[in-house]
Amino acid sequence: MTTIEHLGTEMIQFFLVEKNLHFLTSPDGTFVVPFEAQNHLDRGVRWELLIEGSNGTILVVRVRSDQRFADDRRAELHALCSEWSNEHRWPKVYVHERPTGTLEIVAEGQLETAGVGVHQGLVSKFCEVIGHTGIDFFGWILGHTVDMSTVISDADLAALMGEER
Repeated sequence: MTTIEHLGTEMIQFFLVEKNLHFLTSPDGTFVVPFEAQNHLDRGVRWELLIEGSNGTILVVRVRSDQRFADDRRAELHALCSEWSNEHRWPKVYVHERPTGTLEIVAEGQLETAGVGVHQGLVSKFCEVIGHTGIDFFGWILGHTVDMSTVISDADLAALMGEER
């Protein structure tokens, strides 16, 4: 019989260990799973798995790429996010402006568990599905991004601005 429990970080950690995924834990408790560049991706991606909400009832899985874009690509990136959302609906994708002024695209899924709790199987399946569809999204976006010449890294931007990173 499946046990319904309150959402907790041990459920995320159980999933990561069960899937034999290498992960780090940030000081704020976020689990970070880095992936190197793969066949269909020329950049690395990472999963961020965490619990949010005032009562700690929202499971959040974010997938981020180390690919950064210059601000002049903002309209194009918003259009691509809209196209993905119209075709696939899930995970939600959005453009995020980093403190350096570069842009990144984030794929994210959220699961609210308030009032009902959750079982380990659902937590594991949710993390796996959002994580893998997020990676699929970054493969999809590479196929839809024609001019990669304006893709810049944060380190390259810092070098251009004379800052050390």
